[in-house]
Amino acid sequence: MSTEIEANPVHEENEPKPIVKPRNQHLKSADPKKYQFTGRATESEAETINRAIAARKKQLGLSENGGYDVVRLALDMIKHINNDIFSSFKVK
Repeated sequence: MSTEIEANPVHEENEPKPIVKPRNQHLKSADPKKYQFTGRATESEAETINRAIAARKKQLGLSENGGYDVVRLALDMIKHINNDIFSSFKVK
């Protein structure tokens, strides 16, 4: 007799596998691409963000399908806010 325990392939096949649930399954939308960044925003806030992105794209002369998104908008606004804050402390 062998003292080693052999793996039982039949037993491994019969084990139930865990059910994989998609992330954020409670945040379903008919058009998920439209609200991909607005999981915590209301519909009116999402529209405001989309209008701000569209206006900034127009200012920069980017195409409608350009790679400008909410992250780029936030970085642009941070840059402009920093410039405004520091410009008020300049001594002439």
